Formats: sequence, structure tokens, C-alpha cells
Amino acid sequence: MVQQNQASELERLMDEDHVPRPSELIYGLHDRPPLTETIFVAIQHVLASFVGIVTPPLIICTNLGLPPADTSYLISMSLFASGVCTFIQCKTFGPIGSGLLSLQGTSFAFLGSILGVGLTAIQGGRTPQQALALIFGVCFFGAFVNVLLSRFLHLLSKVVTPVVSGTLVMLIGLSLIQTGIISMAGGRAAIANKTFANTQNLALGGGVFLIVILLSGGDNEATKQTGSRKWRSDLAGKRCVFGV
Repeated sequence: MVQQNQASELERLMDEDHVPRPSELIYGLHDRPPLTETIFVAIQHVLASFVGIVTPPLIICTNLGLPPADTSYLISMSLFASGVCTFIQCKTFGPIGSGLLSLQGTSFAFLGSILGVGLTAIQGGRTPQQALALIFGVCFFGAFVNVLLSRFLHLLSKVVTPVVSGTLVMLIGLSLIQTGIISMAGGRAAIANKTFANTQNLALGGGVFLIVILLSGGDNEATKQTGSRKWRSDLAGKRCVFGV
């Protein structure tokens, strides 16, 4: 009881005097971890981000019906651009970059809009390559809109509340349900060769799904840290932007 009262009194004094609380950070901003730990964390970041980087271009190419050569090229360029942008973000060049380990990559947030533009173009008589060119043009000019709006993000925190951002994230997931089910049953290639939803494809997809659930829900930090680290990083980024 005495120790509890002392702890409560210390907490009250820290709040009143604005004494900084002990940080849970293992390393500070300019600390240099040991090389072995740095390599391990770097590999972990690559593994955590790889699927998130390659999946959006893969979904876009699959839905637009692009040939494998174009799909491979877009996936490779996504990985290359992610590495270059992450380096710039970490090292900073003048006003560009945050100086933090902020991994850059593709985003699922724009998949619905991109697929809508591309599929509408194809339905209008354009080829998949022409639809892709249209998507690139829209994204190029849309990037400047994002740059402009980034100067006013602090004003949007009153409009983009946690309810709004949470609803948006939920809608992103809902829009990918169909794609996920198709991929789990073998993908569009399986539809073409009449092997869609056969025993082998369902067993493979179900096995992967089960392994992810077991590893993520287990008590072993080494097996679940890679996936959970990515979600914690995404959540921290949203909190920094919107103040939630």
C-alpha cells in the first residue's frame, strides 16, 4: 500500500512539473544499433513490406489483363521506387524527407479508383496498355494535389476524424474481398484453364490463411513480430498525420 501511494504521488508530481516520462524506445533518433541487429531489422522490414508493395501492381495488372512481361516490369519498378523513396525519406535532401525510418511503398488506398479508371477505359474500347497509360497520367497529376494538400493536413484533423479514417480503411478492405477470394481459389489464370476453386488451389489458399492466423495469434514474438510491426507502423503514421 505504501509503495502504491508513493508511485501515485510520483506520477502526480511528474504531471505537475512536466517531467518527461521514461521512454519505451530502445534507440533514439541518431543512435546506431549493432550491425547484426541492424541487418536483422532491415531484413524484417523488407519481409514486412514486400507483399504490401508488390500486391497492388499485381492486382491492377491482373484486373486489366496485362501480359506477364508488363506485370513483372511494374512489380520490379514498384520495388525499385520504394527503395529510392525510402532512402530519400531517411537521409533527407533539403526540405525533402523526414529523417525518420519511414518506409515508402505502394498503397491499397487508391486501388478502387485506379481499377475504376482502368476498367472504364477498357470498356470504352481502349487496350489494357492504353488504360495503364491513362492511369499513369492521372496518378502523375494527382501526386501534385497530394503535395499541395500536405501543407494543410493539420487543418484536416478536425474534418478527417477517427470515424472518417476508420470507415475509409474498412471500405478499402471491403473492396478487396472479391480479389482476395478469387486469388485464394487460384486466380484469374485458374479461371482460364478451368482449375478455379479445385481441391489443390483451395488447400493451398486455406493452408496459407491458417498459417498466418496461427503465427499471428501465437505467443512467440519472433513469428508474429514481422506482420504486427507493419500494422503498428501504419497506425503510427495515421496518428502522426491526423492526431488520433
